[in-house]
Amino acid sequence: MDPEGKFDLVISDDLRNLKDFRAGLMDLVVLDDPLFAFDDGEALFDEIGYDQLLHIDRGPSYLRFLYGAQRIGFKHLETSGKNFRIDRTERSLTSLVRSNMSFFVNESLAARKGLKLKSDTDPRLLRHEIVALYHEDREDIVSLLQELKRHRVLGTNSVLPK
Repeated sequence: MDPEGKFDLVISDDLRNLKDFRAGLMDLVVLDDPLFAFDDGEALFDEIGYDQLLHIDRGPSYLRFLYGAQRIGFKHLETSGKNFRIDRTERSLTSLVRSNMSFFVNESLAARKGLKLKSDTDPRLLRHEIVALYHEDREDIVSLLQELKRHRVLGTNSVLPK
């Protein structure tokens, strides 16, 4: 998507990327959690793909995974009236999966890591858009957005053909 190497790629969690974007350190940021696009209010944004959360329910004690659209999963629990509490935040996918606690994880990440996880909630109910936020309609940004849409980005760091 960037044959000339004009763009620098920074991979981090949405909050860190959003902080750098708002500070003007990034021209475009791709976010797993589309709610951030609505929170920002000033940036332009465009849908470039989608993902789904897998919900592993091991009781009311939850781990918040640092990556992915966790807020969508927890909002689903709230609207479903489910009794839950978030006891810890986890950065490691391995620790997340090995824990005895409930969690959400992006389906695309689980697939890339070869994990066979059965969601306790239909993932279609936890489907969410992947969005790109950007400051201005520059030619290079528009070109990159078109290329991202053409490949239909699915989940963080993964590009799959339509």
